[in-house]
Amino acid sequence: MTDNLEVKCINKSNRFDPHERIINIGDTNPDGTRWTLSQADAIAGIESGKWSFYVARGLRVVRVVIDRHSLGTLQQG
Repeated sequence: MTDNLEVKCINKSNRFDPHERIINIGDTNPDGTRWTLSQADAIAGIESGKWSFYVARGLRVVRVVIDRHSLGTLQQG
């Protein structure tokens, strides 16, 4: 079964540029500890069916998907 995880924090190569690559995603576990995954690990987890991710803002929930950049490199979108 796929774990569906909310993403509440990200690290980017340049946090002020909305077009820069996400390096890590993360959130807090039920016990209060933090979890983080690299972009590569998150993509591998999505592709294998181990994890799915979402972002929630108010009543809006958006699923995190894998997208391919126009230059051919993988990125999360």
